[in-house]
Amino acid sequence: MVIVPSISFKKILVVFIAAFALTGCNNEAKVSKDTTTAVKAENVSKKLPENVPVITVATQADYPPFDFFGESGKFAGFDVDVINAVATNQGMSVNMINVPWQVIFTGLDKKEYDVVIGAMAPTPERAAKYALTESYAKAPNSVVVLEDSPIKRLSELNGRTVGLFLADNAYNTDNDLKANGIVVNPKGQSSTWMLLKDLMKGETEAAIVDRLVALYHMKNIPNQKFRFIELPSLVETDIVMAARDRDLADKLNLGLANIKENGTYDEIYIKWFGENK
Repeated sequence: MVIVPSISFKKILVVFIAAFALTGCNNEAKVSKDTTTAVKAENVSKKLPENVPVITVATQADYPPFDFFGESGKFAGFDVDVINAVATNQGMSVNMINVPWQVIFTGLDKKEYDVVIGAMAPTPERAAKYALTESYAKAPNSVVVLEDSPIKRLSELNGRTVGLFLADNAYNTDNDLKANGIVVNPKGQSSTWMLLKDLMKGETEAAIVDRLVALYHMKNIPNQKFRFIELPSLVETDIVMAARDRDLADKLNLGLANIKENGTYDEIYIKWFGENK
């Protein structure tokens, strides 16, 4: 998903919330081959005593690499590993459930679960209604080209065919480019994976993507090298969690700070995005 000027990211709330400005789910789940392997943070929760408190965490599992079902049919993704590691650090166990994004906050309102996650942004409306955690990731947008592309800077996109994400305001990104004197021929696609495929097939000359999602898919294309070009007004949307109450959010914040300090967070980040933050 892409975040450029005036563009929203999409789902994370802890209920993790964040967005690529994160407004909902998309079709990313159907794309790249799952390369999930159990991470230390995930396995630790299985070693907790049987009588530990259990928090129920809702997400819509169709947005890799953040939230999806792995080849084993179990929940997988960056968000999943982070919430498991955070909960384990605080002596809690996690029960993940899959809920359609359109009604996910209704269930939180009814206290059907404790947290919502899903690459979601901390919008003012969410902050006013829910107990949001501190940010645990950023959602940056970038222009991506093939490594040997003659395009070196943003101004060279002028007149080129550029892939844009259809699922949100990203498809209107050409308007933002026009504001900077850049006019492109937009080609919309339904997922980051399809944007990269169009680029490799030569159907586009560049694409505007969410950097983290693109990095995840690039791990599965080892024979093709890409290059990022930063946008002039790079937007990095915070990714947060949303909890049923402030006490739980405070525990999640403490667990998040602890896993960042002990290195677990870095392990998870590198596992899913192939580079350190």
